[in-house]
This record gives sequence, C-alpha cells and structure tokens, in this order.
Amino acid sequence: MPRSVLPLVFALAGLMVVTRALAQPAGPQVPQTIEQKRASALRVTTSEETPRIDGRLDDPVWSGAQPLSDFIQRRPSQGRPSAMRTVARIAVDEHALYVAVEAFDPEPERIVGRLTRRDELGSSDWIFLLVDADLDRVSAFEFFVNPAGVKADGIGANGQDDDIRWDAVWDVATGKTSEGWTAEFRIPLSMLRFSPDQAVWGINVGRIVQRLDEQSWWSPIPNNDPNFVKYLGEVEGFRGLEAPRRLELLPYTLAQVGREPGDQADPFYDASDWKLSGGLDLKYGLTSNLTLDATLNPDFGQVEADPSEVNLSAFETFFEERRPFFVEGADIYRFGLGVGDGDIETLFYSRRIGRAPQGEADDRGGWVEFPDRTSIFGAAKLSGRTAGGWSIGVLDAVTDEESARVLSADGERLTDVVEPRANYSVVRVLRDMRAGATRVGAVVTGTHRQLDGSGLEDLLRSTAYAGGLDLTHRFAGDRWRVSGKLLASRIEGSPEAIVRAQRSSARFFQRPDSGQDVDSMATSMSGWSWVGEIAKESGGPWRAAAFSMVRSPGFEVNDLGFMRETDMIGYGAFAGYRLLQPNRFFRSGGMNVNYSSFDNFDGLLVSHETNVNGNAQLQNFWFVYGGLERDFDNWQTDALRGGPAIREPGEWSGWYGFESDDRRRFQLTLDGNWSAEDDTDGRELSWSLGTEWQASEGTSIRLAPFFETRRDAWQYVTTVEDGTATPRYVFADIRQRTFGLTTRVDYTLTPTLSIQLYAQPFVSAGDYSGFKRVADPTAETPEGRFREFTPEEIALDGDEYRVDEDLDGTADFSFDRPDFNFREFRSNLVARWEYRPGSTIFFVWSQGRDSTAGDPSFRLGDDLGDLFRADAHDVFLVKINGWLNL
Repeated sequence: MPRSVLPLVFALAGLMVVTRALAQPAGPQVPQTIEQKRASALRVTTSEETPRIDGRLDDPVWSGAQPLSDFIQRRPSQGRPSAMRTVARIAVDEHALYVAVEAFDPEPERIVGRLTRRDELGSSDWIFLLVDADLDRVSAFEFFVNPAGVKADGIGANGQDDDIRWDAVWDVATGKTSEGWTAEFRIPLSMLRFSPDQAVWGINVGRIVQRLDEQSWWSPIPNNDPNFVKYLGEVEGFRGLEAPRRLELLPYTLAQVGREPGDQADPFYDASDWKLSGGLDLKYGLTSNLTLDATLNPDFGQVEADPSEVNLSAFETFFEERRPFFVEGADIYRFGLGVGDGDIETLFYSRRIGRAPQGEADDRGGWVEFPDRTSIFGAAKLSGRTAGGWSIGVLDAVTDEESARVLSADGERLTDVVEPRANYSVVRVLRDMRAGATRVGAVVTGTHRQLDGSGLEDLLRSTAYAGGLDLTHRFAGDRWRVSGKLLASRIEGSPEAIVRAQRSSARFFQRPDSGQDVDSMATSMSGWSWVGEIAKESGGPWRAAAFSMVRSPGFEVNDLGFMRETDMIGYGAFAGYRLLQPNRFFRSGGMNVNYSSFDNFDGLLVSHETNVNGNAQLQNFWFVYGGLERDFDNWQTDALRGGPAIREPGEWSGWYGFESDDRRRFQLTLDGNWSAEDDTDGRELSWSLGTEWQASEGTSIRLAPFFETRRDAWQYVTTVEDGTATPRYVFADIRQRTFGLTTRVDYTLTPTLSIQLYAQPFVSAGDYSGFKRVADPTAETPEGRFREFTPEEIALDGDEYRVDEDLDGTADFSFDRPDFNFREFRSNLVARWEYRPGSTIFFVWSQGRDSTAGDPSFRLGDDLGDLFRADAHDVFLVKINGWLNL
C-alpha cells in the first residue's frame, strides 16, 4: 500500500504561508535577552521582628528588606517591562519564609479578585511565588493568591504542566490600597525541602494583571522555553536554617447513609444503608528531603463522579484520577508509554487501585449482594530527593479481598470471592545532572494477588511486573532535546489467565492471520517497548520533532498501568511555528503539522495519518483553534474482535472551536468535531457548547451542553461461532445520538467556605439496521467486504434476530437485538469548610438515576422525563478531618 507524503508536503507549504501572516510585526522587536536576577533575604532573628500576616505590609521588617522590582513581561510582549509596577521583599526566620508583594495599579477599582474555591485558578489578578529551596533547577513549589485571598498551590517542573493537586498548610493575607493591592505570604519551612548548608534558594515572584492579560516576573522567564525553573532568581541568606521536624496527622471520621430503591423480596436489600467509619492520613519527614505519606482506610466520598458514557469500542475508557491521596505528588510517577507525558497510556494508572471487583457471582437461582468497589486497606508513599541528587518516589497499596454474598434458591448462604487481596507497588527514581538539562531515570511497577482458593485463578494474573528506563538530554543551549524510553513487562498466572491476556483486545493473538500463536500452556508472557524522540523545543519561533516507537505483541501493563494497544512499529514527525510577540492581528498563536505511520509486527499498515492545526488569541482576547486531518486507508486488527484484519477506508476529519474573552463575566466556548469516511456513508458530528457566568464575585455558573450524532456503516455487533469452519462476524449500520448537559455551580462565601454542585443528565440511543456479515475482509470495496442480509434472511423475533441465509425455513444462527436507549443522571453537591488551616468539614449529597429502554428512538424531552421519573439513589455523608502538626 503506497504511503503518500504529498498531503504532508501540502500541509508544510500551508504552514509556511500562514506563518508569514502570523509573523507580521506590530512594531520594533524586543531583544530576547534573559537576565537571571539575584537578591538577599532579610534574616529575622527575634520574635518581635516577625511580620504579622495581615496584608498591610506595615511591619518594620519590610522596610529593611531588599526590594525586588523591575518585573519583565512573559506574556504578551516577552522581554518588555511590565505595564504595572510590582515590588517584592523576602525575609526568613527559623520557622518560615516570608514574602511581601506590593502590586501597584493606577486604576485600583479595575483590579479583579474573584472569590472561588482553593486551587481554582480562575480569571483574576494573581500573585505567584515559586520556591526551589534545594536549588535543583528542576522543580519548584508554587504558591498563588488573588486579591480576594483565594489560595492555590502546586508543584511545577521543567517541561511539565503544573501539578496544582499538591496542598500545603500555609498562610497568606491580601489587602487593597489606593495604589493597588498587597499580598503577604508565610510559608512554614516544614512545607519546603532543603538542607541546612543550602545558602542560596531559587525564588521568583510573578504577577498576572487580568484586564491586560499580562504575566510578568521579577526574574524573567522566556515564553519559548518550557524549562522555566532554571530561570528562578538566586536569593541568598538561608545558610544554617534547620529543617524542622515534620509530622502531620489528618484523622477523619465519616457518617454516611444511602437511600435507594430495591426489591423488597431481596433479603440483602436495605432501604437505608448506614455507615460509620474513620481513617487516618499521615505525613512524616524522614529527613529534610524525604517525606512519608500514608493513609489507613481512606474514604473518597467527596470526590466528583465520573462522567457518563456508552462505550461501543473494543477498549476500556480512561477516567481521570480525582482521589486526593493519589493525585498529590503524582507527577514523579508519570511514565507515559508514548511520545511525551501527556499520553493517557501510562505505566502507572492509580485507578487500578480500589477498582470495581473483576469477578462474578453465581446467584444459584437466588439473590446476590455485590460490592461496588474494592476497599483500600492502606497505602503509603515515600517521596523526596537525596543529597546525591536522586529524586525518589515509592508507592505501595494493599486492597482487601471482596466477596459477594449469595442466598441460593434453597436457602443456603454463601460467599463468592469477586476480587482477591492484592498489593500494588511502584518505584520511581530520577537523577538530574547539568542543572536538569540531563535526566536519567528508572521505574518498576508490581502487582501481586492472593489467588489461591479464591476461584479467580483462571480470570486474573497472579503477578505482573513492568519497568522502564528513560533518558532526557538537552543540548545547544537547551534548545534541542533528545529522549528515549525502554520498557519491559512480564505477567504470570494460570494457563487460563495467560490465554485471556493473549486473546484480549490489546493483542488478539487468536486472529487467523496473526503471526502470533495462542499458547494454551503458557504460564507467563513477556514483552518490551521502545520510544525515542529528538525535538527542537525552544529558541526562536520554530519547533520540530521526530520520533520512533515500537511495542512488542507481548507487552502488557494493564494490571497497574493503562494501555489500549500493543503490536506496533511506527515513526512520526512534527513541525510548528509559535508567535512570540504580538502583532496587529494576534496576541499569540501557533501552527503545527504532524505525520505518523504505524505497522504491526506482521507488516500490516495499521495507522497512517497527517494533520495540520493551529490556534491564536486575537487582539480582542478571543481564542480560536482548528485542525484538519487525513487518515489514509489501512488495516484494522481489532474491528472483528479476534477475527482477521479488515481493510479500513480512509477518512477526513477535523476539529474547531473558540473561547470568548475570559476576562468578562460571561464567557462562551464552542468545541466541535466532524469526520467523513471514504466509500461509505459513515459520518460523525459532535459539538460542545460551554457558557460560564460570573454572577457575582463568589458565584460562578457553568453550563456545557454537548451533542453527538454518528452514523457508522460497519459497527461490530457480535461473533457467531456455531461449529462452521469460519465464524460469522456480524456488523450493522448504526445511528447513534448522544446528549448531555454538564452543570457546575460554585458558590464561595469566603476563601475557606464554599458550595459546589456538579450534575450531568446523559442520554444516548443507538438504532441498528442494515445487518451484514463479513464476506471478504481483504476486499477493496465495502460491497466486497460485507454481505448484507436481505429482508427475507433476517427477522426480529422479540428481542432476538434470527438469520436464515439458505432460506430453508430454519434459522442458521441468531443474536440479541443490539438497539439501546441509555439514560443516566449523576450529581454531587459538596459543601466544604476549612474551619482552621488544614482541617476541613465536608457535607456531601450524591444522587444517581438510570433507566434503559429497548426503543432506540431518540426523543430528548421524553428521554429526560423518563430519566427523572426513575428511582433515585441518594447518598448523604458528613466527613470531618483535623490537621495536627506535631
């Protein structure tokens, strides 16, 4: 099959034309020089000198501290002086780091300080404080505050997105003056990581002026280099500080009641399900740079529910981790399987821990009470940095055995184990050299299940290991990067469990045209993977990258990772242009072109695509984006769910959208996607409309309706194996329509007291028609690939289709009617009160409703009416925790 690169050539030509328009200057260019600044912190030696954290900045200590001024823009005009004067001062004593910031503004009435929940970085003025206390030039603690006193914190690392899920206990106060606004920070030394002989810390202070969309910094940070930590200013005056003992306890108690409908005849049914429990979180500083986090019997009842979905593919859905213990400090465990770290395929996917039980229970003709999740007995994390420069992350979790209770038809009470007791662990080490320009690392994950006597030996693997080595090296003034990852995996278990792995959707070894054989006697399976990339990622407006990736057929990480497919050999390239200075049309923008091609180990072309895309912020502060993609015809190895590979026609697809000016109280967003398949009438169109109204300084209302309509000319239905030589692979046309409305209401009374509502009604209906079977998967045309059943050959009998291909009056095979109409409602109402620093009370009400119908007609009003007439499942809980610093 020819692999035409002509579309790539045209895309590159288009990129050149568009970048000429993007690059039109608006005026004289600013020299891109970066001056790393230096300063001294004032040492406070007596308690009388310690500043009060009240935002007034009238303490004598501030008059003696060195002023840090002359802030430089990072956005929109890199290198230009900030339009607003900002002055910061730094002091330190044996307990805490203190920073005072004066943010001058000639129009103080236009300062924006919106009241939101903690860590909600909404559209507002902000002051940023970055602290790299061990001066590793790789990562920094981040502390943010807006004029309303809303706090946010996180961890930032070179080349990675900020992790705002890290929470520390610290103080800040703000104030407004006739000349602008002020912020006064107190960061306890126990929240930072440093050694007593570290005289110089990396510190930077930044500011956002919302109405100008301006971001400026005391020590300038270029907007064309993702490695921002190395630009922090050097502040001296910290030698001899003793890292304090760090022992934090966070015990919790929880009271919960669930009310749900059920069958009164069910002996396990209880209309009111009460629960009273408790647990403990612990944080202990083993050394000045190593911290142990542990949790016993954790509960995550306040966490937002997952969005609804209907998944008709062969692969599972990825859901974002939201549980606090697993999201805080998760960056160190990040080890993507593909190019970059943004890929959802990863070696460590924490949602495997505490997942829904994987086994099944036999009701023996009676009743079953099935657990909805696996209990986590406890988990611990060790993280930090050694004196030798190694960053370490160790996580270990133990989940309990889960059993379903059964009352058989003859009255016998039994239990069926549906999830075994298991141990999950991951170890990650990183070594930074050359101030973070070179990084080497390794990761190992392990899963151990106690399967003996559980009855799950044929379903689950007993052990699973995966590991990898990675290298990142930046050169040519950090403008270029070369990186690589080498991974390996091994799973062990019974022959039946290993056969399940071989026949899973990730590899389908049972394919009749596969070069891999199903080994029914194997008790283990191993595999490997490689990813390599070279990229130009800073220095000037142009970006480029090329990569190669190989994943062997036996590679398997899904016991503790997330991977959809293996068996691939591929390469790709990327070129892009970024606008570094505003011009007469745009404040910022960029264009990219991408190309990739993948074979499998049998030499079949399984993916071949190119796209061109771009984005820009207009001078009116609106943001627009879009892209066009061409997928060339290739072979699908998973479409027949274990059958032979089948030709997949090429398709055109695209995406587009805009976001209105987010400085306004009302913001509108639109996101759309479309696709059109060659040679068939397969089409897809989806859009999502978002509205956000800042009703008051503390009230935000967001409505995001979304709609998708898709028509697939060859949707998989079932495989019929009736003893004939060749299984029948049944497909159909499907028309699926989906609607949902995501609603979020945030009501913040104070920075420590807020109420948040999340609600989403969801309706999806799928109407199947034009049933057909695969005739010749290698045929060039759809008519040759499929044979459609005639009206005389197929008939619906109740909820079952019967097919009589030879028209002898006797059905040759049958299958269940696949039509569906699925409706679901999920909601969480959470009131959160931080009644003292680090200590919180949660009041939570969660409600769920669901209903299904065999009628695939999509009638939105009727469907929503039926959904809200369905019985509700309600959970009410109160959770109280108290932070203790010992």
